[in-house]
Amino acid sequence: MFPSVKCPICGCIIPGPFPSVGCNCGFNLSGLAGVGASKFQVKKDPQHRDILYGRSIQLYGKPYNASFDYYGDVTLVDLVRFGLTYGERQIIPSLHGNNPTEVIVSYIPDVIGSGISKLVANINYPCSGICLMSPSSTGGYDHSFPFLDGWVTNRFSGQISTCRFCSRNTPFGIGICDVCFAKNGNQWKNFIDPNYPIIV
Repeated sequence: MFPSVKCPICGCIIPGPFPSVGCNCGFNLSGLAGVGASKFQVKKDPQHRDILYGRSIQLYGKPYNASFDYYGDVTLVDLVRFGLTYGERQIIPSLHGNNPTEVIVSYIPDVIGSGISKLVANINYPCSGICLMSPSSTGGYDHSFPFLDGWVTNRFSGQISTCRFCSRNTPFGIGICDVCFAKNGNQWKNFIDPNYPIIV
């Protein structure tokens, strides 16, 4: 049985996995899936798509930055649904202004992009996690990006998660343990398919 999911906007409990159509309250996945139309999203989303535009990944004034690759981009709606269902919800200070910002952090057992760090120049690292930034925003600030392990270590050092199926402790941001993952075909998309017969 899939875990239930809390809608980021209205807080209602939705039977999991999170549906691609969103919630009855009007929440939808467009901003998080990279097709938001707000001025902020139109400016921000290209900063996480350097690879898709044939550019080297840039920092844009940040200590870390990452870009979706082609696989990450074409599966983005599914990645967002996976993150909403199995990700770890936290409040962090924003990069500018230290305003409290809600995030959902989720590792996916697949490479979905690459990233760089100002700590090590000219080296691209693979990314296998997605951050859903400001998912409850109704003002067009919700967006997503792939993240580097260094970003997670820096922001969430010492924290752990638990498997949504068996409650085993897992590293932070991993919502499905390796045992439950293996029992269900080692395919992350099985965990967002409402017709898949989950084995616990």
